[in-house]
Amino acid sequence: MRSFPYTYYTNGFYIASELSFPELEDATGTPTAFISYGQVPEKLENPTFESPYQQANQEEYLLDVKNAARYWLKNNNEIIVQPYENVQIDDVRVYVLSILMGVLLHKHNLLPIHSCCIKVNEAAVLIAGDSGAGKSTISLGLYRKGYEILNDDISTVFLNEEKTPFVHPGYKHLKLWSESLEKYGYAATDYRKLRSEIEKYSFPINRSSTLAALPVKAVIILNPNADKELSFEPISGVKAFDTLNKNTFGRNLLKILGKEASHFKLCSAVATKVKVIKVNRPEGTKPAEFADYMEELIKTI
Repeated sequence: MRSFPYTYYTNGFYIASELSFPELEDATGTPTAFISYGQVPEKLENPTFESPYQQANQEEYLLDVKNAARYWLKNNNEIIVQPYENVQIDDVRVYVLSILMGVLLHKHNLLPIHSCCIKVNEAAVLIAGDSGAGKSTISLGLYRKGYEILNDDISTVFLNEEKTPFVHPGYKHLKLWSESLEKYGYAATDYRKLRSEIEKYSFPINRSSTLAALPVKAVIILNPNADKELSFEPISGVKAFDTLNKNTFGRNLLKILGKEASHFKLCSAVATKVKVIKVNRPEGTKPAEFADYMEELIKTI
């Protein structure tokens, strides 16, 4: 039987891994997913989708990232990694925790929201938005105020037996650009780069050892907008659904994986049961000022 030196818990999975992931929570449990080094086929049998860097069929998914690795998800829970020669391990790992994790979650009919997630009392508030909207930056501001961070980048939502949306705890770090760290007085050189060629860093966070999922209290959508004052507006109905759909992590994978119908049902259920709030943030709002505003908003939810 194959030996795995690392065991983690993230996004609802106990993972046995040959690769080290400092962003994940060490945990002991019966593995429900596996990550290992191995040979990755050049081509899938009978692919239902094929592009220069992706292939998929009903059971498998291939991803080819030059200057990193080739990745193969099979049996809906095994990720095989074949690195290219002379690559840095961080450049290999980052795609496991992004694209491959998104595929794994969609395969299991979970809803990965492209967001950070903070704990508020015994519930969770997701902070979503386009890339560059400031999700991780505002989460750092709230973390410095004492809020616990449950997720960065991917917040995995599911419905419990009562059809109430819950979110699994995920990565225990924040992905921050060097300028975001510097705005809070941190030196980027003190932290590990996520990838060798970009100035984005892994900022480790401390949190309680609980692995329990929490009910989703609200989803806040960040909307950088130079033309408006700092404000918020609740959204509902079709607009809430469209917003959650737009902020689904790996949304472009749904058609490839044949998961459009299951995603529609889950996204619709969450949109009807959870508060969705858009926050307009004018250009030039200082991080500390925005963190204060977000804290006051969260208290009213």
